[in-house]
Amino acid sequence: MKNMKKTLVAFLFLILAGCVSHDSARNDTIYQASTLDALLRGKYEAFIEFSELKKHGDFGLGTFDNLDGEMVALDGEFYQIKSDGVVYPVAPDMKTPFADMIFFKTDISFDIKKDATCEEVTDEITKRLPSGSVFYAVRVDGLFEKLQLRSVPAQKEPFPGLLEAVKNQTVFNYENVSGTMLGFWFPDFMQGASITGFHFHFLSDDRTKGGHLMTGKLKEGRVKINYATNLILKLPETDKYMSKKNINDNLTSKGFSYH
Repeated sequence: MKNMKKTLVAFLFLILAGCVSHDSARNDTIYQASTLDALLRGKYEAFIEFSELKKHGDFGLGTFDNLDGEMVALDGEFYQIKSDGVVYPVAPDMKTPFADMIFFKTDISFDIKKDATCEEVTDEITKRLPSGSVFYAVRVDGLFEKLQLRSVPAQKEPFPGLLEAVKNQTVFNYENVSGTMLGFWFPDFMQGASITGFHFHFLSDDRTKGGHLMTGKLKEGRVKINYATNLILKLPETDKYMSKKNINDNLTSKGFSYH
């Protein structure tokens, strides 16, 4: 019953997303391509071009075809951080198997003027979130004393699940880097659909360093929070995602029931 309620709430968010105006959607809607569950099961086939993704946001994160590195979207530009640690530009016809995007606007902002670990920064952010039942996009611009980032190399078929794939991650350690940690916060009822809690990537101001944020320490910076009450979820239509085997993998009950 509890799981059914969570599913119903998530479904209502998707229905509401289809009822918002274009202007409202630009400000208050997260557009998500695919699901965390698909990545966990090794569904890394890209299906949506970045030229299309750009229509749904100027801020976001994700990955690339075959899980080839970390994606950052910042100020309307897309970047690919591969496992060699290099930041590459993204061509419009490249595709992604997973991404979260939003047209970022600032609803809440505050400064952090003392040394703080990334965990302490997220604690400060959490204190200022008005609700635990909506979505948030977060960016922190500042000088980072220490950063530990990671990226994952492109996978080969048969694809391992995400948890297995990240065991081959490359870790990068940096000091005294100016840049932006950017990401999203999703409530618990989104479990399976997306990463719940905070999920951050990082990109340096000079666009030479980046990746999935593991740990770090901020010397000083400014936090900006954008809250969203709408979610558009675009599911893949690739052959592997749509295969009949997925029915047996995903169904937890058969037949009809009413509670």
